[in-house]
Amino acid sequence: MAIQSLLILISASLCFLAFPPLNSYWLQCISLVPLLFLFHKSYLNCFQLPYFTQLRNLSLLGFIFGVVYMGLTNLWVFELIEFSNLPKIICLFIIYTIYEAFFFGLIACCYRLCHCKAFLLPFIWIVFEWLKSYGPYGSPNGVLGYSQANNILINHFASLGGVYAVSFICVFISSLLFLTILSITQKHHRRSFLYLFTIILILFSSHFYHLPSTSSPQTFNVASVQANHPMPYKFKRKNRAAIRQDYIQISQDAIKQHKLDFIIWPETITASLNLNFKSLMSPIQTMTQHDTAFIFGSPRKENGHYYNTAAFITSKNRVTYDKIQLMPFGEYWPLKRVFQFFKLDNIIPGSEFTHGKTPTLFDLNAIQIAPIICLESTNSCLSRTYANQGADILVSLVNNAWFKGSSIAARQLQMLQFRSIEVGLPSIQSANMGFTCFINASGKITGILDKYQQDYLFQSIDCVSIDTPFRNWGNGIVLVAFIITLGYLLRSYYLYKYILDKH
Repeated sequence: MAIQSLLILISASLCFLAFPPLNSYWLQCISLVPLLFLFHKSYLNCFQLPYFTQLRNLSLLGFIFGVVYMGLTNLWVFELIEFSNLPKIICLFIIYTIYEAFFFGLIACCYRLCHCKAFLLPFIWIVFEWLKSYGPYGSPNGVLGYSQANNILINHFASLGGVYAVSFICVFISSLLFLTILSITQKHHRRSFLYLFTIILILFSSHFYHLPSTSSPQTFNVASVQANHPMPYKFKRKNRAAIRQDYIQISQDAIKQHKLDFIIWPETITASLNLNFKSLMSPIQTMTQHDTAFIFGSPRKENGHYYNTAAFITSKNRVTYDKIQLMPFGEYWPLKRVFQFFKLDNIIPGSEFTHGKTPTLFDLNAIQIAPIICLESTNSCLSRTYANQGADILVSLVNNAWFKGSSIAARQLQMLQFRSIEVGLPSIQSANMGFTCFINASGKITGILDKYQQDYLFQSIDCVSIDTPFRNWGNGIVLVAFIITLGYLLRSYYLYKYILDKH
């Protein structure tokens, strides 16, 4: 039992340490080797047990791995203690962790049903990784591929099959390493050489993989503002005027220094309905007379409903986009009545927003700007929709002041990098508190502000785009993985039934 616990702890810790703050992305490619050895040993020792007991035991090991891994990953929720109380935060932590750990139990169960074939684990893994990220309680946290945002050896696979293709590669390399070690112990040296050679081919594939890029003749100048206001400061009504003035002053400084096509402010610049404030809109309208457009985030009320909105302001018109993918528990409550019954609603303030319905492009002198708000940077389907509608650039508005002490801002930045790689478009992020940055169409960060810096970031951007296979096929690799997994599960079922009939 002690060895089992140790192997689970090692594997879960390696998965976690591949992400920020340590950001040792190379660990991800070896992270599952201890877990695979545990599964292998359990598989060899379980044949004297009833079949369903075998499934239960291996599923339990996978679930425990998930509890440890997702428990470490979800520590960010304790940053919300400033806005709630400890019992509610602990409850939220347990809900997220147990829910997500359940999928790792299913991975282990399917792995056993497939007779613990290591080459099948990457297919099984990404199926359940996708399922874990889908639906009202879905969370992108813990998706292995995101840890590889800055790993140029394998992050290019995202342009083929999205972040799940990169997760597939991570699990595949771990599986090959496990098979290599196993082959060496069994003195199958030729086989181990083949496994190692395959790993080398994967890691050097980037030298042979190139997609053509296209460049627009248009170049535009952008300033992205980071005001660095803590959430307790933003919530106080007396500070709202000062907050708006900070954004106005930084923007005026940027206009004095540069000829700007547009300026970006982050999500929910204050806790008020900013679109209704003349003290904000009047200075913006004045600055737009310099042929400078504005994009900023603000709460908005319409017909009794509140929306988390991105506003696009020019000297001639105003266009809004309402956030489609809201944050569960933060911006809305799935199954709210259930949580109200247990008095667990309103863990954090601001959970009464309404979902937007339609992706909206902002048109600036024939440049098509695709707005995404906070959690939407995790949504590859949304960015793919924008890309296929003709978007030239992704603009992400975020407010990570909720989690100022955690690594969630760095993880969110990795997700935006993947959106750029997937659809082959440059991205700009404006954050209230880390990280305001520019990202090119290959996912490389080309400019960034310090997490706690109050300033603007300027860049002259050429609309370089890459027509990636992901634009056409999306997360098709998940469907392929599902078909292969299902096919092998059916094969195992009929084989098991045949053996029973024989006896």
